Amino acid sequence: MRILIWNTEWAKPNSPREKIIKKIIKNSNADLICITEGYLESWQDYKYVISSNENYGYKIHKGRRKVILISKTSWNNVSEASDIKMPEGRFISGITNDINVIGVCIPWKDAHVRTGRKDKQAWEDHIDYLIGLQEILSNLAKQTLVMGDFNQRLPKKYAKKDAYDLMLKTFENMSFETKGKIQPINKQSIDHLCTTQTKVLSIESIDNFQNDVRLSDHFGLIITLTKSNVIDTDSATDTEPTQNIEITKNNNFREKYIARHRTTDGHMVRSKAEMLIDNWLYSAEIVHAYERKLPIKEEVYCDFYIPTEKIYIEYWGLENDQKYAKRKAIKKNIYKKYDFKLIELTDDDIFNLDDVLPKKLLEFGIKTY
Repeated sequence: MRILIWNTEWAKPNSPREKIIKKIIKNSNADLICITEGYLESWQDYKYVISSNENYGYKIHKGRRKVILISKTSWNNVSEASDIKMPEGRFISGITNDINVIGVCIPWKDAHVRTGRKDKQAWEDHIDYLIGLQEILSNLAKQTLVMGDFNQRLPKKYAKKDAYDLMLKTFENMSFETKGKIQPINKQSIDHLCTTQTKVLSIESIDNFQNDVRLSDHFGLIITLTKSNVIDTDSATDTEPTQNIEITKNNNFREKYIARHRTTDGHMVRSKAEMLIDNWLYSAEIVHAYERKLPIKEEVYCDFYIPTEKIYIEYWGLENDQKYAKRKAIKKNIYKKYDFKLIELTDDDIFNLDDVLPKKLLEFGIKTY
């Protein structure tokens, strides 16, 4: 399944930037589209469209909607959550393709502070919305996707601490798929996708500047995912396929797990985590190779290799998989046997690379700052 999320900053129908945005979205061939701050008229060519109501507390403009959801299949059980106490006009949900999809546009920190009704304190509307959303998310029965404009970056960057903590609490039973810097734009997003029962295959940004035209104040997201309950853990759709370590020549690893993620320096890698590592090394101006065969008789490949200091980097991503744990132990013993310099990274390290990698590299004499 392919999902596109974009805040189009009220791009007016038939305006130059709206035409470019529509062309990009059409060419994406997305199965699900979430538009925030858009006009219904712009999406009238699509058959299955649902949206939040027009009243979101500010002056009503004909056709404007805070959230619009578009699917390739029909919608059922459509709801604006009008019975939930939360800022109105910023929520729409429905079931399509047997998936519960929720579109949100969470108020920004100054909603109704200096504009609109001018009756709120900073972050008040944002927090009120999350409290209402918690009630909705507490009774999820189906596979659920929550997408749209969250007006916070993850990990925390500018948000008030209690607002950030409440965001994490609200989605504690879901996975934030869009935290950290999104590539290739290399920025954190305030638009997000949260999921249950899914495997994310890839995430990429849509540049909000195209041919010298500023399309929006947000960049867009394209996310490819699949339902986890139909995934074979040994199949090519595994989120972290690179962890099926090639130990022998009989392993058809490269045919089975295709490198689908393009890094900033042009490497094609096999997982999101590897993409983040590669991009970090590139931004730190550290010369590196991807999937270099170790100079030994065994057929073993590293994840990354830094030739200047002969350092190998391994990302261990499937710690709860017993088969993987055995392969990991074998590979670690090989590094130890040949006394190779090894840097090990785990899932906990991936979104803290700015803190973790400089320290680990300094142990081998590489200064990054």
